[in-house]
Amino acid sequence: PGCRLVVSLGRLIPEKGVPELIEAFRRAAPPNAALVVAGDGPLLAKLQQAPVPSVYLVGSVPYAQAMQLLAQSQLYCLPTYYAEGFPTTLLEAAACRCPIVCTRTAGTEELLPDDTHGIVLPGQPQDATVETIRAGLQTLLDDPARAHACAEAAYRNVYAHFTWDAVFDKMMGIINQS
Repeated sequence: PGCRLVVSLGRLIPEKGVPELIEAFRRAAPPNAALVVAGDGPLLAKLQQAPVPSVYLVGSVPYAQAMQLLAQSQLYCLPTYYAEGFPTTLLEAAACRCPIVCTRTAGTEELLPDDTHGIVLPGQPQDATVETIRAGLQTLLDDPARAHACAEAAYRNVYAHFTWDAVFDKMMGIINQS
């Protein structure tokens, strides 16, 4: 009770920025916060060898449990610099009304067009540092009202533009213009 939960979901490879996130969380977290990192990959064993207080490396979790983590958390962070398309976890976090801190990847600016929808770290994904991640985390951890407003704006955006119905309607509009 009263613990503020930060979550990261994904494959544990260096390019996903998890070691940087753990260090940023260590620097930014208030005493009543915990970071849960859910995912598997080559970094898991290495990260488990150097435990950090209030950081829980839970390994791979079933989809339903991952969504429950997002629904219960106060912040989702994806500091990836992996060359990927639109990360599904960002859509899932928004659909769960979970505030988001992330790097700029494909689709990020469509979901989080400005700082009223979430925190997109400055610069290119590879520019994310422990300090920029820490600042993003701290911004929303220190201002629950802003975090809530961002989560609501991202939620409205995901349901307005990223559901199957919304995408279908957009595609049909494009087809009908041809």
